[in-house]
Amino acid sequence: MVSNHTTMKRLCSGCKTIKPISNFYKYRNTFWSYCKSCSKQRGINFRKSHPNYRRVQTLASYGVSVEEYSALLSKQNGVCAICKRVCASGDSLSIDHNHQTGEVRGLLCKRCNLVLGNAQESILLLESAIDYLVRY
Repeated sequence: MVSNHTTMKRLCSGCKTIKPISNFYKYRNTFWSYCKSCSKQRGINFRKSHPNYRRVQTLASYGVSVEEYSALLSKQNGVCAICKRVCASGDSLSIDHNHQTGEVRGLLCKRCNLVLGNAQESILLLESAIDYLVRY
């Protein structure tokens, strides 16, 4: 490689083509071994061959297996634990958990999950909101 950034080139491990360094993503103080187009294609190929990868990773972060999620979903009859509706967006239900203990409480649609999150799980705040709605 030449030391001048404007003339630096690198061999892509994917397409085996020598390309300008600007065609490679920078990571910390080095560059990826795959050019940007090969990197993108590798990501597309990975997602196609691992369609549930992101979902499985999310479940694992809560200590829930795919089987446990399915069992919880069946127990809730496939609906949100709060509003009792199927997720309107067609997405899977979110895992609701106690932020203090990490214990999984149930599955919620995005809207209900956001309500709890925005209320910071405060029972007092939610009761106050209910009182407000009842008054008006």
